[in-house]
Parts: sequence; C-alpha cells; structure tokens
Amino acid sequence: MMFTLLGLATLASAGEVTNKYSDTWSVQYGENFKVVKTGGLGDNGYAHFVLSHEGEVLPSEEDMISAGLIELQEGDVATQYVTTPVSRIAIDSTTHITFLEMLEERAAIKVLAMSSYYVSSPCLQSLVTSGDVIETGWTAPHNMSQSEVDVTFHGSWWGGGEGTGVEVGVWDHEETNLLGVGEIIKLFSVFFDKEDLANELFDLTEERLNCVSHNGEIFGANHEDDDDVKVLYAHKYVYQCDWAQPITAEGNECGGWSIPECGNYHEQAANISGSVFLCDQAAGVYLSDEDFVTWGKDADVWVYSSGSDWDSVYEDNKGILETFQSVINQRVYDTSKAGVNDWFESRPASPDVLVEDFSTIITKESQFSYETTYLRDVFTESVGDVGECADTTSPYVFVVGECERIETEEELPTADTASQQGLSCLMLLSAALAMMN
Repeated sequence: MMFTLLGLATLASAGEVTNKYSDTWSVQYGENFKVVKTGGLGDNGYAHFVLSHEGEVLPSEEDMISAGLIELQEGDVATQYVTTPVSRIAIDSTTHITFLEMLEERAAIKVLAMSSYYVSSPCLQSLVTSGDVIETGWTAPHNMSQSEVDVTFHGSWWGGGEGTGVEVGVWDHEETNLLGVGEIIKLFSVFFDKEDLANELFDLTEERLNCVSHNGEIFGANHEDDDDVKVLYAHKYVYQCDWAQPITAEGNECGGWSIPECGNYHEQAANISGSVFLCDQAAGVYLSDEDFVTWGKDADVWVYSSGSDWDSVYEDNKGILETFQSVINQRVYDTSKAGVNDWFESRPASPDVLVEDFSTIITKESQFSYETTYLRDVFTESVGDVGECADTTSPYVFVVGECERIETEEELPTADTASQQGLSCLMLLSAALAMMN
C-alpha cells in the first residue's frame, strides 16, 4: 500500500507540529494519519500511537516501519491506534490541566485519576462538584469503566486500571528545557487535531521569551560589573524511612532539606534572569541542618520550593534560618502567590512567566518593580488564589501582558511606570537563551 510521508491530505486542516525543544515525544505525518512517539526514558521503551480520523484506510504497521515512521526496539510498547479528535479523556497529573484548557478542551476531561484537592483550576473544580468530572483518587487500579474515555494521559506514577482507553504517557516532568516543557502543548494538540492552535500559542510564548531576553541584553550591557545574585531553591521535606513505622520512631526519619539537581529548567530560568542557581550534580539530595546552613546561608534570594508550609518550617527552624542572608534581608519567596497548587499546575505551560518571576525577585533592589505571578514574598504577602469560575465553558485566561521590544536602556520602564501589563521588560541575560537551542 502506498502512502505519502508528511503528505497534506485529510488531517492537513489541523496543521502540523514538530518538537523543537522537547525530548520526550515526536510526531510524523502520513497522508491520512500521524504517528506519535513518546517515552524512551531510562530503561523504559518507546510507545507509538497511530492517529487517524474514523474510517480511514491505513497502511500496515510493516509499511510504516519500512517508511521509518515506526522504529520498534526491544522493550517498546505495542503500537496502538487512536481515532481523532478525541472527546473524552482521563488525566492523572495536574500539570496536564492548563495545556488542555489553553487548547479549549476542558470539557473533554471526564476523569481525574487523582484527587481533586490538588487541582487549582476553579472551572475544573466546578465540573468535579457538579459530577461532570469524576475522580478516582490516587489508588490504582483505577476504575473508569463507566466513563467511556478514549485516552488516558498519564505520568510516571500511573498504575493502570479498567476502562482507561488508550494509555498515553506524558513525560513533562522529564523535560529539562524551559521551552521543552512548554512545548508539551503540541503533544496534546495532536490528539484533538488542534495543531494550528498549539503552534500559535507556543510561538507567542517563544517570541515573548525572545523579546524579554533581548530587552535584558540592552539592560545588562550597562550592568556587567554587578555581582551575580545567588538563588537558593530548597524546602524541607521529612518522611518515614519505613512507612510501616511512625516517623517519631527512633531512626525512622528520612529526608531533610531538599536541594535541586543541576540541569533542570528552574536553573535555566534563574540563569536567564541573570543569577547563579545553587544546585547539586546528583538528584534526590537531602541535606542535614548543619550542611544546609553551609550550603545556603549566603544566598541572596531564597525560593522556598513549596507553597504550603513556610510558616511552620520557619518557626521550627528559626534558630538556623535567622542566620541566612535571604531571611535577614527578607528576600524569601514561596510558590503560593496563586494558591498552593497553581505553581505545579499552570507554571509548566508558562515558561516565560517563570522567567519573569525569577527576574522580578532577583532585581528587587534595582530600578524594576513588578508583581510576580507565582512567587510570594513570605514576609509581606498572603497566600493567594486563582479566583472563581463564573462559567465552566469560559476560555482559559492568560495573565501576562505583551512584551514591547526596546532598543535602548532608556526605553525600559522604571519603578514608577512599571505595571502588570509591563511584566516582560526585566533584566535577562540573552546569552542564556542559547541554552534553549
């Protein structure tokens, strides 16, 4: 059977997407179908999904393999077939929600294979309350047999279940590139035949990040002698070493001060913002109190990487934390300005806003004065929220303004003229943008 690779036929009206920055997925187009490839992380194999409209005659898997559309290796999941556009889906991660809402597909979510307690979106919360979306909780296997879902989008903790439809892994948490995370919107779009919309939204994000980086080059050229701001990104997390024993049992307390692994997109955002990000070459590192003081007390800014427990952690550890420069100078921020959950939910889809937040807290003492979106000043601001949902069919609301490209430092806004609409004109280092390419 003959078919055309990258041909423009039945599915052409939806446009095409490519992964410019993402490492965890790819898509190729045939004449009347598309092949999505996901996974390949660690010891896990790849998964291939052939997407087409109902009733299309497709080439055999052997023909697709011969054409290079499918490359099966040992350990790969068997090829699965999906009819698009999908209309009923399940998700098991809050990081999927904003991407779906941006694509105007909130109504397609029928099952939360998790707890709605962690959902930030007020409109999705309303759909759960009304019974239009059911939640199965975290415990697997998940029973979705009554929901008739087409596809379940899941992350690494997925345990399977009944009535899940085609199971598609979305590995946004494995992306290390800022734009690679934001580009996950393209992966979702393929299943809804909304590639054109995804391209438009992602291009706006990319252009905006380019714009703020350009503006940063103009500002940074006149501030080359300024000392780099050191950013501490850490929180305290203590857990039971043996889950069968109480944490108070002798020798059963694990964890400590959690510090990040180098190479993640938080480091990239901080570097683009002109700062030095404190990190470790290893993953999953926890420091003792003594080691944490040595590690972080001289940092200029502290992003407490949790949105729910700063007050209690500070009270319990005041003796050591009062020696930290970031605490002394009241430059500590947690992730709860838009509520305790939104940092985890909408931030992955907004890499440009993440950079702006870092830039805002780093340039606090400079001429800039902006309002952050996610990062809360723990000394002066209360825990925020994302508001209420007036209509569950309403579109996703974008909270950022346009970036006005400037050519001289004099065109940058001052503290007196800065506003939320002008969020994007911040001190950034354009050289760091090359890390994305």
